[in-house]
Amino acid sequence: LNETVRAVETLQSLKAHSAALEMLLDLIDQLPGAELPFNLYVAVLLRRSENVMEKFQLISPIFRQDPAYISKYTLEMLYPLKGFELVQTHDGLVDPYLVLSLIRQESAFNERARSPAGAMGLMQLMPGTARRIERKAVKRLLFDPTINVRVGVKFFSHLLNRFGGKSELALAAYNAGPDRVDEWLKRYPVKDPVLFLDLIPFRETRDYVASIARNFYFYQRLYPRPNGPLRVPKSESLFSVFLLPS
Repeated sequence: LNETVRAVETLQSLKAHSAALEMLLDLIDQLPGAELPFNLYVAVLLRRSENVMEKFQLISPIFRQDPAYISKYTLEMLYPLKGFELVQTHDGLVDPYLVLSLIRQESAFNERARSPAGAMGLMQLMPGTARRIERKAVKRLLFDPTINVRVGVKFFSHLLNRFGGKSELALAAYNAGPDRVDEWLKRYPVKDPVLFLDLIPFRETRDYVASIARNFYFYQRLYPRPNGPLRVPKSESLFSVFLLPS
């Protein structure tokens, strides 16, 4: 394993990142049983190769096995600001940290991600949804990060407006569809957003919203905003709990 790591270091120093990543992906299959510091260093090498998904999969078990490895540096590896400049161009519609939190959950920042159902790109948009939001957003363009984020933010902003700015409802609708959320609101007329989240009958959607809330919390904590909060969820939203004072 050490020989492979040294080869990866050499390739990265030569800017041969594609070859280095190929070796790292082969190395991951050999990591079970390796010491935690070694696994963490492999995650660092993955970070240098701009690989995100496998890096996430390596770091999370390390934290579970030994919380002493949790630090600002390792948390920044787990919650990267990848693509923040692109996301920030749409801060007039949706809080950029909330968009990053959604992208992290949907695609792990993989621009070429495609789900079994056909959702595409960073924000995992269905082609039909994209066409309703923006006619020129044809299927082949959804792997373009600029187009995907622009259309995805428009769609999420539409959901936020539909559900009164409550981010947990907009996220539930992003995952399960707005009509289902309307149905759940009629079935469970409760005001407490945490209770409502607990009552959502789809476990996938409950976990989805909770995971993005977690992501949002860590983005807020790790990366203080230089100019204070931007457009933020409404005060009655579950996500308002995670907003830090400007």
